[in-house]
Amino acid sequence: MRRLLTVGLLVAAVCAADAHAARAQGSATLYHTYGPNGQGGDLSRAFLSFRAGEADVKEQGEKEDLAFGLLQIGGEDWFQVVNGSDGSGRSVIRDLGPHDWDNDLVFPALAPLPELKPGEQRTVTVDASADTHGKWAKATTTFAKVRIGHIYAVRVVRGDTDLYALFRVEAHEQNESCKITWRIVPAPAEAADWRMR
Repeated sequence: MRRLLTVGLLVAAVCAADAHAARAQGSATLYHTYGPNGQGGDLSRAFLSFRAGEADVKEQGEKEDLAFGLLQIGGEDWFQVVNGSDGSGRSVIRDLGPHDWDNDLVFPALAPLPELKPGEQRTVTVDASADTHGKWAKATTTFAKVRIGHIYAVRVVRGDTDLYALFRVEAHEQNESCKITWRIVPAPAEAADWRMR
């Protein structure tokens, strides 16, 4: 009887772990653009395409949606949403804080960047000043600091695509690599929050 109970508990634990893993659609390890010890890195390994469902994007500028290691502030790595070489993409990112995939996560609709008018170019600013950096870091919608255990919402708006993805930082080695799990999720209603269940 004790053996059956032990086996039953083991099966339940495995099923719970599988259910937790099933909440994530995919996983990827992204590598810093400068490589270990500041040496030249492979740019293609710094990007993830939620639309294609893959890392190691070979078509630079067209398929990637998220970049790791293009920006460091005060020696800390940041994520960046990629909006194409012409800046016509309107993608945004938001750090939702520390969460597990099985949390009852609520997040609001994310407003995309404004559309560019003919002849306009998008200007991206980064504020690393000790005096004003904190305010910029809270307001930026194209960059987010890498934090282990945090879940981030990304709204990818490029061409005909308009989708939401969530990703979680599972592991991070400063100036080297970042392992994430991710999933495509339904868009929250514009007027109300959406619950991940």
